[in-house]
Amino acid sequence: MQIPADTLDYSNVYEGRLMFLKRTTTNTVSYPGATGVAGYFRQTKFPITTLAPPPSHGRIQFSARNFSVAENAGSADITVTRSGTEGDASVDIFTTDGTATDGLDYTVLSTSIQFHDGDTMATIPISILDDYLLEGNETVNVWLANATGGAELGNRTNALLTIMDNEIAAAGKLQIIPVTYSLSETNKAVNLTVLRTGNKIGTVSATFATADGSALGGSDYVATNGTVIFTNGQTSKVISVPLLNDTLQESNKTFTVNLLTTTGGAAYGTNLTSTVTILNDDIGGVINFTRAGISANENSTNFVVNVSRKGGKASDVTVDYSTTGGTATADVDYVSTYGTLTFGAGETNKTILVPIINDTLPEGLENFTLTLANVTGGATLGTTNVCTLTIVDDESSISLGTPAITVSEAGTNVSITLTRSGATNTAVFVDFATTDITATNGVHYTGTNGTFSFPAGGATSKTFLIPIKDNTVVDNSRTFKFTLSNPTGGVQLGSITNTTVTITNNDFAGAIQFASATFSGTEGSNAVITLTRTGGLASGIYIYVSMVGGTATTGVDYTNMSGYVLFNAGETNKTILVPLITDLLNESTETVNLFFGTIIGGASIGAQSTATLNILNKPDANAVPLTGPLFMTWKIGSTTITANIVAGATDTHGGNLIVTGTSSSTSDFKQLIMDVGPSVPGTLHLTDAGLNGFCTYTVSPFSGVGAKNWDLAGSSSNNGSTGTFIYDAIDHSLKLASGRFTLHLFQTTGVGAGTFIDMVGSFRIQLQ
Repeated sequence: MQIPADTLDYSNVYEGRLMFLKRTTTNTVSYPGATGVAGYFRQTKFPITTLAPPPSHGRIQFSARNFSVAENAGSADITVTRSGTEGDASVDIFTTDGTATDGLDYTVLSTSIQFHDGDTMATIPISILDDYLLEGNETVNVWLANATGGAELGNRTNALLTIMDNEIAAAGKLQIIPVTYSLSETNKAVNLTVLRTGNKIGTVSATFATADGSALGGSDYVATNGTVIFTNGQTSKVISVPLLNDTLQESNKTFTVNLLTTTGGAAYGTNLTSTVTILNDDIGGVINFTRAGISANENSTNFVVNVSRKGGKASDVTVDYSTTGGTATADVDYVSTYGTLTFGAGETNKTILVPIINDTLPEGLENFTLTLANVTGGATLGTTNVCTLTIVDDESSISLGTPAITVSEAGTNVSITLTRSGATNTAVFVDFATTDITATNGVHYTGTNGTFSFPAGGATSKTFLIPIKDNTVVDNSRTFKFTLSNPTGGVQLGSITNTTVTITNNDFAGAIQFASATFSGTEGSNAVITLTRTGGLASGIYIYVSMVGGTATTGVDYTNMSGYVLFNAGETNKTILVPLITDLLNESTETVNLFFGTIIGGASIGAQSTATLNILNKPDANAVPLTGPLFMTWKIGSTTITANIVAGATDTHGGNLIVTGTSSSTSDFKQLIMDVGPSVPGTLHLTDAGLNGFCTYTVSPFSGVGAKNWDLAGSSSNNGSTGTFIYDAIDHSLKLASGRFTLHLFQTTGVGAGTFIDMVGSFRIQLQ
């Protein structure tokens, strides 16, 4: 329904009415001759509200709520109107997906529309994409926004664009099969099928074309395009693409056949592309020399070298070849030769000619090599890709077989070979001799000299043995020379007139180390220090052993045996005897540090490069038990007192000695207790028993060989007291001790107060 322009006023409300009429057939049976319209109707009412008048710059909106376009139209025109035309104005227009998809069904739009003074309408195109799919109608949302220049937006700021599908279900769907197809290049063509599925009504068509992959149109196949047409009811058509066979070995190659467009309402199916793989049927093969070595006389024109191909007959197979000098010299003995062989389709053999240069020099046998490389066309090189070419000299000459020989000194002999080449119909002679270089005749080998003879028609080679002398010394390689001279009988010297013989060393010094990290010995015996050698048996190996440091004293506890130790040939162990000195001291274990110094003869030091010698104390054989006769003497003033010592009771310190003595005055009586505590062996205690308490004394630290500190219990100190206590022998294992003592005590009370008491004595003690 349309209302003509200018019929309704702005800003007003009108009543609208719609009548819905259903028409029926006129009943002329019951009412003969009846005419007109028969039926019934229904009526509805609704308000129509008109907008306010547009501003002078206009009201902008879509011309309609809905637009439509055919899928194959290319573009859809969207009309935007402006009511009010004064001045310039603009509005943004853009699209969003409905059921249609940007990039597949249409191209998204986002732009501005410009209205100039007096403009009332603008048309904007939206690009439509034809996709050949049966998908039904699809929609695009179109929007207006952001009016400028004094204009405003009207009610129709959004519209719906419907894309009318141009495919129809009745026409069916077209697709190509198979998806992938492989065949040998020997086939004439590849045949693919286009299927029509679903409904088959009407005539439809599809265009197709090939596209290169790794296969190239015109080289591997014939590029093809065209159209397949299906009449009403037809379901399949064949596309044939010719293949081009070649003779090249190459990888398998591919191309594609693609459906492009359809007509008649046909849609595309699921597969629009078929990938065709052309399988190669040509093989390059394996290329080799037919022989690994060839000989030719020097007066020949060429070497004729054959190259063969097996396992393949492809064309355009190439291989490079080149010569490389050995004992023969390029462009002096032969012509340097290089180039490329090309095998055509089916070819399996090629020939290389290498020219030989004849000279008048006696050179003996000379050789060089011909090498194949850089094969192409899919072929590969075989194992026989190097051929040794030997030139047989045509002059009569005598030559040594090699300019250098290496032999181990363990070898009995070195073999020297002489070769006669060329004519052999006369007897010939040549002198020989050995000369020293770094090897010495009679020491490292047995020198010789003389004359070799080759009888007429006899052998063309002779072997001479020179004895080699073995030794046991590690030394460098030694050399001597074997030389030919003075050829007679019409023969010449060949290219090798002397041979240098190198005698290599076969002796190894090995590694020397201490047999253990520790060695032990008791005072009065010899300690045995063992050295071992591994990895060598050579002679003349010296190693310096040092004995330095530790807690033992050289000359007092042991005899220093530092010096060189010699390993002779085959010796793997050596011992050093170290005398250990006996003293009368009861001592703890004392140590000597052992280490290596200079090594002579090529040996190395092993992992155990240091060691320790432990000197164990020897017990005093003269030590006696506590119960033996003991005595003590001392002075009080000018009076000397001697007392026997008897065993007393055991106290907390262990065994003790009670000493009782008297002077001219009974008040001078004093009992002393000497004891040895087990917690500190060898420490004596002088104890004041407290009887009569005739004096107070102190014992100062004292000196002397084997001296030990005195300890005073039960008394206060007083400066000036001194004493010494000397152990002559201590046996810790038997807990025996013997020795001498002196004691200089300061008396503070009793008779003689203010004077010193001197006590001297000897003792033998057994610890309890």
